[in-house]
Amino acid sequence: MRQTDATWRALALRWGLATLVAIAAAGPLAAGERSWSVEIEPVYLEVRGHDQHVLTTHEIDFDGAPSVENRSAVTLDTEGALAYGARVEYGGEGRGWGLDFVMLRTDQGVGPLSAAAGGVTDRREFEVADRSFASLGPGQTLYFQTLEDTTVELWSLDLYHRRTVAESAGGTLDLLLGLRNADFDNDYRAVVGIDGVGGVRLDTSSNYGRMIGPLVGIAAGFEHGRHSLRGQLSQAVVWGEVELTNTAREFTGPRAPFAGPPEGVPAGDAQERFSALQDIAVPMTDLRLDWRYRLNDHWSLGAGARASAWWDLAVPPGVVPAPGGDRSLHENSIVLYGVGVAVRWVF
Repeated sequence: MRQTDATWRALALRWGLATLVAIAAAGPLAAGERSWSVEIEPVYLEVRGHDQHVLTTHEIDFDGAPSVENRSAVTLDTEGALAYGARVEYGGEGRGWGLDFVMLRTDQGVGPLSAAAGGVTDRREFEVADRSFASLGPGQTLYFQTLEDTTVELWSLDLYHRRTVAESAGGTLDLLLGLRNADFDNDYRAVVGIDGVGGVRLDTSSNYGRMIGPLVGIAAGFEHGRHSLRGQLSQAVVWGEVELTNTAREFTGPRAPFAGPPEGVPAGDAQERFSALQDIAVPMTDLRLDWRYRLNDHWSLGAGARASAWWDLAVPPGVVPAPGGDRSLHENSIVLYGVGVAVRWVF
């Protein structure tokens, strides 16, 4: 889902004002009811989606009539990593206010890959976006290598108001209303070419500014003795702007000088740069399940599982080959899921 009209930003602002008014109208908590809780939860998250198609390999045999060509796609693999979550809530019986934060940084990569023509294969090609490199014999070795700082980084921060809408023996049903702030950055860096001859260094990114939008959710909790179980489902839509950049530096000679960060890379024989800004809306769906065991009046330990889907994110330009050149804006959702442990302090 993507909108280029400023109407969506106005709607997000109105939602934010309505949320603040609702919180203010709720009034202060009565003395004796209020309490603070702070929860820290490291979570190991697996990542699915956003594994971009960065290279197409071609193997051609000219001996047949007609010639035979085999193609295969090479995609980035997004690694699982440790994310850091935290929740702070101030509340009492029937309602509360809180902040919920999660942050993840993980690497993407593939290879390194190398190939040369020979045997039954008369020609090998490595194709990246609108460039290709060919080997016609064993003396011409093709290579492809992702570089450092090929990463995915994201975080979200929720400001919410919690209101209990139903209660039963040991159980509650809460409605959540709030705002989500979020950020997402995806950087892709690689070098491809013919060993000892030359190639191209690619530095591309899809970097979002701060995104903000409404959040609604529902949470159900149940307590039995020292044990508590809580499930939460929430939906947000955030609006913002994504900057898409793609810099290609062609070079001759070995690839060794091009293995560092982009700011240390020589200009090369030729350089092309693409940059564009795009208004975007990103729907986000979150599901979490938490179990806690109360040690005493102040401390609890527990475990939890969570899953989150960020829909229709733009990937870095130039990583998806398309007829006629680069596809400047390509959407690909990302799904994160995993389990973690938690410690909670109430005071």
